[in-house]
Amino acid sequence: MAERDYDPSLEFPGFENPEELEQAPQIKRQPFSLVLLKSAVLSTKRRVVDITQHLEVSIGRDRPTGSSSSPRLRLKEMAVSKYHAILYWDAQRDLWGLVDVGSVHGTFVQAEGGASRRLSPPKVASHPHFLRHLDVITIGGTHLQCHMHPSKEGACSQCEPNASNLIPLTYPDAIAQKESAPEGHVHPSSDPKASMASLKKQLLARHDHSPRGSPGPSESRNHPYYHLLPLFYNPPRLDAQIRMLD
Repeated sequence: MAERDYDPSLEFPGFENPEELEQAPQIKRQPFSLVLLKSAVLSTKRRVVDITQHLEVSIGRDRPTGSSSSPRLRLKEMAVSKYHAILYWDAQRDLWGLVDVGSVHGTFVQAEGGASRRLSPPKVASHPHFLRHLDVITIGGTHLQCHMHPSKEGACSQCEPNASNLIPLTYPDAIAQKESAPEGHVHPSSDPKASMASLKKQLLARHDHSPRGSPGPSESRNHPYYHLLPLFYNPPRLDAQIRMLD
């Protein structure tokens, strides 16, 4: 991605402190639900994901870590990265955005009547894509349709959430993660320096068994999400990993 194409206003704003996520119910935003069209891993008996109650919802194969504050829609198949994409509310634009955070197999969006489009190349994070009513998001073998009805109209029969049709989201469980941690593991929230030292030892220990990978095209270095990319795959050299932790 060329530097001239970079627009700081398109960066995912994120949240500076956890209190912003806790205030989610008080922040006015457009109602947003995902309706399951088909999936290789989710049962179609439950078809609705209620996004409106959250400021951000991540999508990925693995359970969110204890350091994460947002819930996750888990799609447990190998075509989905451990941490694949994130949906978030952009309060400045009053729009729901979608970002591929550097997945291998991609995030695809198809507007109503249009062609499906991949948001970014493999292992390169995308610019935010702002969603519209009836857009279809495809991640792995799962196809989800966006429903964004005006508040005065209310939900339609397809996206009206109830106890029997809601697809549950997975929440981070820091306490369980800490209790189940292997011997010698240091939880990140307890001592950051010790945690970094522990992680360096883990990297050194697994170096001989780690697959080699590439951090993606060099032009991605100018991308606003470039600093996140090493978290999603192994860079080619161990010393680069170690320097990243210093």
